[in-house]
Amino acid sequence: MYDITKLAKTELKLFYTVLTVLLSTTLLMANRTIAESVAPVEKLAQNSSTSTNSQPESSTQTDKNLELIEQYNLLPSIPIAQVTSVSQFSDVQPTDWAFQALQSLVERYGCIAGYPNGTFRGNRALTRYEFAAGLNACLDRVHELIATATSDVVKKEDLATLQRLQEEFAAELATLRGRVDTLEVHTAELEAHQFSPIVKLVGEAIFSVSGFTGGSTTLRDDRGKVLTTNAESASNVAFSDRLRINFNASFTGQDLLNIRFQPNNTTSFAGNTLTGTNQTRLGFDGNNGNAAVISRLFYQFPVFGQRGRIFIGAVNTPDDFLNTISPYEGPGTGSISRFGLRSPIYRIGNTNTSVGFDYNFTDKIQISGLYGVPQAANSSPKNGLFNGTFAATGQISLKPTKTLDVALTYVHAYLSDGNLNTSTGSFLADNIGDSQPTNADSYGLEATWRIPPRFTFTSWVNYTAANQTSGRGAAESFNYMTFLGLSKAFSKSNELVFGFGQPPKLTGVQGKGVGGSERDTSYQIESFYKIHMSDHLLITPGFIYIINPENNSTNNNIFVGVLRTTFTF
Repeated sequence: MYDITKLAKTELKLFYTVLTVLLSTTLLMANRTIAESVAPVEKLAQNSSTSTNSQPESSTQTDKNLELIEQYNLLPSIPIAQVTSVSQFSDVQPTDWAFQALQSLVERYGCIAGYPNGTFRGNRALTRYEFAAGLNACLDRVHELIATATSDVVKKEDLATLQRLQEEFAAELATLRGRVDTLEVHTAELEAHQFSPIVKLVGEAIFSVSGFTGGSTTLRDDRGKVLTTNAESASNVAFSDRLRINFNASFTGQDLLNIRFQPNNTTSFAGNTLTGTNQTRLGFDGNNGNAAVISRLFYQFPVFGQRGRIFIGAVNTPDDFLNTISPYEGPGTGSISRFGLRSPIYRIGNTNTSVGFDYNFTDKIQISGLYGVPQAANSSPKNGLFNGTFAATGQISLKPTKTLDVALTYVHAYLSDGNLNTSTGSFLADNIGDSQPTNADSYGLEATWRIPPRFTFTSWVNYTAANQTSGRGAAESFNYMTFLGLSKAFSKSNELVFGFGQPPKLTGVQGKGVGGSERDTSYQIESFYKIHMSDHLLITPGFIYIINPENNSTNNNIFVGVLRTTFTF
């Protein structure tokens, strides 16, 4: 305890001034920063590698209040403890702007308390209970000083100064108290009527107008085999929709349970009475008659602090976990074609159930692993977790600079029917094992380079080598795609994107009775223009042009036009 007679008059006045300013400042900080103290649950989905199709945050007052509820529930409630030296705070440095003020209040006046773990948490929002405890300590100290003061130290002028400062801040303090009281009333009301304290709803709705022209009445593969006999060479224009409703739940504040419902009635152009080739598929197609079926279900939780993550997916999950690097992978916000969304290497085996992990060595190096199967729930022969088709993926993701992302991907797959099932290339390239049990090894390189100030370059290349387990035959396939995006195109918030690539092609075949490689080559030209009408409304006109469909130059080229409107909420 310091002897009050050793305190200079100016120090006592400064103490009174700091105390009063502290009162107003801390209340203001509590009111302004409470919404920043805890990361909302929905941000967990954005940390889930890349392909969970992150949505913009809602700007409605209701959503903001719900976030406040989550933050109130997550604020720490551990007791505070008195400290005698500012050096006891592990998170307070001499370079901090408030260091001298804290040092004075702690070491001279014993007026600041900290947490038992040795932290001050100066950047966190202050609760009313915490402020009351700190204020009480300060008032006790004031009373002690006054009680022990002599006439030479505490004079009427000093007390008058303190009273004047209190009166000057009276209006501000009353206003802040009123705001906090009002917020607590609203919070209590929302807590009583909220849907769930741990669940966040995120949605996306797509309306599309699409159609194609060109193509061949009789579509053949490169070996001359008839794939489809199409009575139409040009389709009618179709209007369709797709809805995604995501329920993101967190039980610890760090984990994530995602349940997604996806009604859809967008018919694939690959149908036998349409183009007949997967090369014309849209990125958001699929028709379940607008039934509210579960299209994705997974749970993930952190390990090794925040550096690692374990992923368990039950429904349609493999390509939603791995970092695909591409900025155009969102079916509602990215490429309009299925092939353009991401490298086909992430689709190998059409796996449905998966278990994976990732670990961040640094902010620039990440490793990931994933094991997936298409029929985990089926215990019949050639199904289940270990008896049928599977794909095991390993990936290294690198970020050499702030503007460059690179990934090296390897997939080993066993294909019980010899089919890669990526549904992006030619029929022969997908059926690389010629319908026989096949082992396939695939290698991919993916990269995205953001070129200041307005360009984005993204590309991938993928090679697959497959061998029938019988030793009868072997085959290879190859594909690549490149996009160049121009931001602020014709408007500040819009983006114009051009793409060119080669969908999967069978490039080499060995063995008897398995046919030959495809001699011709298909090329895909794609372009789309992203028009941001608002933070929650995106309109994307675009087209896909397929040259030499099914890697056969005798097939007529196909043009696909799309007008996609995406609502996010």
